[in-house]
Amino acid sequence: MPANKPSYRHHKPSDQAVVTIDGKDFYLGPYDTPESRSKYDRLIAMWLAGGRCERAASSCHCLSEAVRTDAVHVTGK
Repeated sequence: MPANKPSYRHHKPSDQAVVTIDGKDFYLGPYDTPESRSKYDRLIAMWLAGGRCERAASSCHCLSEAVRTDAVHVTGK
């Protein structure tokens, strides 16, 4: 059965949008803005194109690098 699509969520302490892909949190900017929704859509498209895993996507584009170009990537907090 295919993996469920990661959720667009609200990180309330920072008021940021966040998505967790393969155990990594990707912060997308202010919650519920067109910009954060666009970043979410772009990340999910790359994740799907990469076979639903970050490593598969890295053969074309690394998700972490894509996020660093236009959002903050935070892990562990």
